[in-house]
Amino acid sequence: MKLLQKTLFIIFFYVNLTYSYKICALKKHENICGQLERNNRIKCEYVDNEASCLIKIDSGEIDFGSINAETAFLGNGLISNVVPFAQIIPETARNVEFDYETVVVSEEKFESLEGLSYCHPGFENTLIPPLILKEFEQHVFKKYSNHCDTEFETSVEWEIFALNKIFGDSCRDGVWTPDKKLDEHLHDKHPGLIKLCPNLNGDPLERSLQCMLNTKHSIALTTSNTINNKINTTNKALWYYCKNGTVSNTPCSWSKQPYPILIMSNHQSQPGNLENTLKKWLSREVFNKDGSEDSESDLDEKDLRYLKEILNNNKELNNVVVNYKLFNDNTSNAWGNFIKSFRDIPSPDDSIICKRKMRWCTTSDNEQTKCKWLSQASINYGIQPVVECVQKSSELECLKAISNNNESADLITTSADLGYAAKKYGLSAIAFPETYNNQEINTLLLVKNDRNIERLENLKGKKGCFPLYSGIAWLSFVEATRGIVLSNESCDYGKLLSDFLGDSCMPGAIETNRAIHNTVDSEKMCKLCTETGKTCEASEATNLYFNTSGALRCLEEKGDFAVIVKDPSLVFPNNVQVMCKNGTFSTLDAFNVDEGCYLSTLTTSEVITRINDPLNKDIQLALLQYDEWFAAKTHTPFRLFDSFNNTKDLLFKDSTPGLAVPTSQKPPIKNYVELFKHIGDCSKGSGVADNPSKGIRSITFVTTTLLIFTTIIMNLF
Repeated sequence: MKLLQKTLFIIFFYVNLTYSYKICALKKHENICGQLERNNRIKCEYVDNEASCLIKIDSGEIDFGSINAETAFLGNGLISNVVPFAQIIPETARNVEFDYETVVVSEEKFESLEGLSYCHPGFENTLIPPLILKEFEQHVFKKYSNHCDTEFETSVEWEIFALNKIFGDSCRDGVWTPDKKLDEHLHDKHPGLIKLCPNLNGDPLERSLQCMLNTKHSIALTTSNTINNKINTTNKALWYYCKNGTVSNTPCSWSKQPYPILIMSNHQSQPGNLENTLKKWLSREVFNKDGSEDSESDLDEKDLRYLKEILNNNKELNNVVVNYKLFNDNTSNAWGNFIKSFRDIPSPDDSIICKRKMRWCTTSDNEQTKCKWLSQASINYGIQPVVECVQKSSELECLKAISNNNESADLITTSADLGYAAKKYGLSAIAFPETYNNQEINTLLLVKNDRNIERLENLKGKKGCFPLYSGIAWLSFVEATRGIVLSNESCDYGKLLSDFLGDSCMPGAIETNRAIHNTVDSEKMCKLCTETGKTCEASEATNLYFNTSGALRCLEEKGDFAVIVKDPSLVFPNNVQVMCKNGTFSTLDAFNVDEGCYLSTLTTSEVITRINDPLNKDIQLALLQYDEWFAAKTHTPFRLFDSFNNTKDLLFKDSTPGLAVPTSQKPPIKNYVELFKHIGDCSKGSGVADNPSKGIRSITFVTTTLLIFTTIIMNLF
């Protein structure tokens, strides 16, 4: 029996000693990880960013790692199996409990805030998130919420209105909204809110404090560190306005910012005691001043330095001696208690202002998850309206949901292939994802050499191969030939093509949710697709000729010509030439033709909403703020245009550098807008229905009206 116990103890000890705990690491840590993994105690798991680290620790895929405070707050309400283990505090700040804590302060004690001068640091040149910089304002705004719905087109207009109503001459400096025209209008309309800003010096928090000290009957938002550094508080009485509504002569904070945090998974599946192991590795005694290793640690001094370098990924902590201040909360709600000890993080429902929210349509579980993280990120950065995530089965189902009268969704980012369907559903672009150079869409017309096709007119009656009915290649062909071989008057592009071409393959031509009208000869447009026993569906699983690769196969096997989206990864077919949009032929037997030879050069996607919806201006302002905070600024924890949890192209393509408004003059966006201009003009002038269901209702209404009118006339006689 004793022998068995001893054997089990040895096995347990060996497993505990040799188990590799998984740590979050970035690709830049690859060389360090290679050295650290040699001891078989720690294994690096690579993540895209800190948010992915938090998600994987929550799921138990990774055991521990470090994140900054904003990433921790981002996970509020979205994770449940993470335990905060320690703060990573620089040696220079070892006696400072927080990175910063915000306070509202004055030299005077007031019964009411109305009419006071308000000194605010602004939102530029500071790492403090806008939500924290607006926290005090939001508390005093509530009495003006009844002005929301009727008086203002956007949330920011109500916000500035409320500030101007409450406070007297103030300094709330800087940009108030990313829309330059609206920002200028608001500054011109409310000059009192920036009247005290001139002649202030220092960083934003110092300027705010200086504004208060220079102005009677004033109140300032700043930090306790700024006050301690600039004022001898032992000789000067200050009054602090607290979150609970009281006024105190001792500091009371609104929000506190912790230093970077070491976190670990709460899953118990891994062998060994991770908490005790981390304590042994990272307690201050491990880093002896003489550089020698601690006898109780199973990592040597070099490995400990490698571990420290991965954990101290934050730029301000690199090459700095740090302390690991342990948290002592072993309760099941340790994460929630940790968050609440620093800051109030409102939920989406509690953050709605003026009853406005924007419902973002998603098409997968992964996209829905990223959308929920975007919703929390936008709340944490004070961006309105609040995002609500609505999941549907496909982009087409999202378009239908947005167009329906019950308005179950408000927006979605769709591929350019759905632009025609979106317009027919009465929807339009509110913003465009930009594209990097050489990543835009280029469409080409390929013709077989032996089909006697010398100009565009020769395509009449020919067999055409298209990647997708109503897709961007299909529409580019219509635009290039409209007024030359196709009528310039009709809006019914499907009928124009089915009348002009011979048997063809246009995957999706039989699908009614692509806004197909009865005038289209769908059997003819699907003939080449279905001859092989396959369907005409827009699906690779059931249609060999779907997408660009399928259209090339169709051309090789059956077609006379094909219209495709350029894809350099595909092999250029034999016995084929590129016909340029001016009717000439490229001299190159390859996809890399001159720019002037493309049928079109376009952006890859668009953000779709309802036309003339009252919420649209607010949505557009929110999108511009996402671009600023979650793309342009590199220190924020959520990256809108990056992979999420190691999954690409969710909500937006990873290749998106930023967003642009529809009036952008960038060629791919301008070309895309021009491509759809005829549809808009034609629909207004011809009565062709934007939404197929609306068209049916219109016909029914007209028919009913005529019948009633006829009956009345007959009764009169």
